[in-house]
Amino acid sequence: MIGKAYKRFYFVSLSVLLLLSVYPLVNGVRIAWLSIVNGAVKPEQYAKYVVPYTAIC
Repeated sequence: MIGKAYKRFYFVSLSVLLLLSVYPLVNGVRIAWLSIVNGAVKPEQYAKYVVPYTAIC
């Protein structure tokens, strides 16, 4: 029973970390893509809300 609780906690924690990491990662990929395609990124192409991303762990 205890092992099952640890597995559930592990997967829930991992899911939360992945969910919190999606927005900054997607914006980073988008900005990198715009930089590669256009050679530069215009200020209006940046995300409207930028999350100050620091490591959670």
